Amino acid sequence: MTLCIYCRQPLTEPEPPEHVIPQGFGEFNATLPCVCAGCNGFFGSTLEWPMRNSSFEGVLRLNLGVAKGGQIGGVGTKGIEFRIAEPGDWMGARVLLKAGKHGKARTDLLPQIGARRNPTDTFTWYLEKEIDAAFAAQYPKGSEFRIIGSGNGHARLLKRLVEVCPSFQQKGTLAPPIGQDGKVGINFTHEFNVVVTRCLAKIAFNYLAWVAGPEFALRPEFDEVRSFIRYGIEPSGGIVYVSSRPILAQERFGGAKITEGHLLAVEAIPERHRVEVRLALFNGLSYRIPLSRSYGGIWFAKGHHFDIRSGEISELASTQIVRPVRVAV
Repeated sequence: MTLCIYCRQPLTEPEPPEHVIPQGFGEFNATLPCVCAGCNGFFGSTLEWPMRNSSFEGVLRLNLGVAKGGQIGGVGTKGIEFRIAEPGDWMGARVLLKAGKHGKARTDLLPQIGARRNPTDTFTWYLEKEIDAAFAAQYPKGSEFRIIGSGNGHARLLKRLVEVCPSFQQKGTLAPPIGQDGKVGINFTHEFNVVVTRCLAKIAFNYLAWVAGPEFALRPEFDEVRSFIRYGIEPSGGIVYVSSRPILAQERFGGAKITEGHLLAVEAIPERHRVEVRLALFNGLSYRIPLSRSYGGIWFAKGHHFDIRSGEISELASTQIVRPVRVAV
């Protein structure tokens, strides 16, 4: 009887295909028939959605034109923020990253108010929901404010500011924050949270099942990572590690990136009781993901490149992959 590789429940009828790499990160003909509808739906809503909208890889997805619509960094977004980096009054103001229907990314300003008590201070920026009595108490008469917002957003912020700070007087307008190169510099910060970690581990485990088969993925050596992905029970030794080494040997020795596609490689190392996947979505951050620390089978290794432009999947030769330094974790 065929079992779901995550919850181990019997698969009694054809299940929706589980994509090795979430569809939001590109369309690839790499799917699994061994994940039940319940787990598939859970992953889509609970792990993949936050991965698209609150991760470093989600930013690359928009910047590289993979996303056809959507945004990151808006009000209510958790784990990631974009702020203007240009010196001057605008520094630190919040922006969001948007993708149009053709995949072209752009930034938009969020409605907000900048405030400072003294001319020598930098402005601290507040969203509309943060303009209240506690805000007014921090900025007495004589403080300076900057309002960012278009149309109704600007009108609402101005009205709110006058309500909480009656001494406010409007005296001018802000000049655009254009740098010397004619562009606006943006910084962003993101939180490497457990939901993103679980999604990365899921992609790695999906890849293992795709390469080695469902029966192999059902082995008890993978029960810890299976429980982490599906139920959030984190192994004591950790599961996802950021690696400083590129996956492709050409990039390590040549220095420059040669692809913006996804890279995945798996190696089973019986003498170390290890099965480990290396993963770099959009060839960005590289992760080392030990899926098992109690492996007792045979050695094998595979690697693949997923081309985000053509959708083609090509196998990597062993000489193309950097073997990671073996360290105890």
